[in-house]
Amino acid sequence: MTFLLVLNGVLALLGWRLGTVNGPGALAGFVVGAAVVLSLGWPGYLVLLLYFALGALATRIGWRRKQALGIAEARGGARGSRQVFANGGPPVLFCVLAGALPGGWGGPAAAAFVGSLATAAADTASSEVGKALGGPVRQLPGLSRAPAGTPGGISLAGSVAGLVASLAICGAAIAGDLMPPAWLWPVTAAGFGAALLEGLLSPFEMRGTLDNDGVNAVSVLAGGLLAFGWGWVASGGGAG
Repeated sequence: MTFLLVLNGVLALLGWRLGTVNGPGALAGFVVGAAVVLSLGWPGYLVLLLYFALGALATRIGWRRKQALGIAEARGGARGSRQVFANGGPPVLFCVLAGALPGGWGGPAAAAFVGSLATAAADTASSEVGKALGGPVRQLPGLSRAPAGTPGGISLAGSVAGLVASLAICGAAIAGDLMPPAWLWPVTAAGFGAALLEGLLSPFEMRGTLDNDGVNAVSVLAGGLLAFGWGWVASGGGAG
């Protein structure tokens, strides 16, 4: 456990040095990582690391094109504390519950942790890969044509990337025995489907009711709740 916490600190510092997060973002990432380590140990932490790696990779894909179009992430793609907590707050909530809840409730809570991270990964991958590869963009909820980078916009390339990212997170969770193999596709679908929810929330973002971090937080929380619901039903209503 001590080794993992030290590793978590080293990786947070490394992320800051590499520019994937700024200073406050590195501190927020350390807090998120420590909570996962203390709640779920190695299996949960490896899934979290995969999420961060997928996000960093997706952000760098087609970086020059995104810069030229003016749709690249601000600060060179370095995430700040609000972004880290918007995407990492719900997973922390669910991982703490997974470590604390008794019997049959722990499994659904672990699935919620996975589903929320799958949502965050799908959202980042779909947005960044879609902007990098281009192609027709449709804006939810009405599916009208929209320019790249529009809040709520979806593209074929981005959607495929989002599904792959959600599947990768869930596959890693199953490899770490965080949830049964039979839950792979339902939790993957929960993560991918909740990522699409961001498009349905885009009118709130455009009106200023929610900012992008708020929209992300709602979507990630929704993905976790969908996965929790599936886990609760599949495990017999929380019976252990």
